[in-house]
Amino acid sequence: MNRWNGFALVLFMWPSSTYAQTDTSFHHLGTFGFYISPDLCQTWVDAPEVTYRPASSIDTVPHFVGSPAWGFSCGILYERRLFKLLSVRGMSGLAFMNGDLRYRYPDGRTEERSIERTEVTLSLLLMPGASGPKGNRGYATIGPSLGCDVSPNTSIQRFALRMDVGFGGEFRVSRFRMGLEARMSWSGKSLAVEPGTGPFTTVEGVYWTTSSLRIVFKPAL
Repeated sequence: MNRWNGFALVLFMWPSSTYAQTDTSFHHLGTFGFYISPDLCQTWVDAPEVTYRPASSIDTVPHFVGSPAWGFSCGILYERRLFKLLSVRGMSGLAFMNGDLRYRYPDGRTEERSIERTEVTLSLLLMPGASGPKGNRGYATIGPSLGCDVSPNTSIQRFALRMDVGFGGEFRVSRFRMGLEARMSWSGKSLAVEPGTGPFTTVEGVYWTTSSLRIVFKPAL
């Protein structure tokens, strides 16, 4: 009788343990997190060629030189494993982008103007990668990013579509997982500006390139 009771107990516990393992692995498939990132912003302009300007105005056309300026971004993310070597990540956040435009006129005069842009961003990234010892992971990131300038008064095109690429690694720290990612974001097309506004008197568009070190935090499930 004891033998049959023990057999019945095993049959009862086996489905429960199988469900628990399946449930645990399911939680490893997707997780929320957040990120912070210091950003190095590089700006330069899309200006009309001097040869297309009247001869009388050529001496007043400055030469534009972009110089790096620091910005900052932060936000939340959701990451889900699609296959063993491929994950997908959705991100939403705020990006505070700065830029410096230096003017150098033909007569030797110089001038510098600062421009600022605050964007709400949405990104969708594919993450091919592989796991290593102790659950560490190396991966690459690539995908589109859409930004919308929320500044109340702006003379630059509000919506910007960019390509975001990078690579990084993830490891466990205490009760959470931390990722360090080097990334770059750029747009193949300049952002149009309203002619004759502020520092954009002779500018048709502005390019923005961002290089950053993104720090990601996720719970260690």
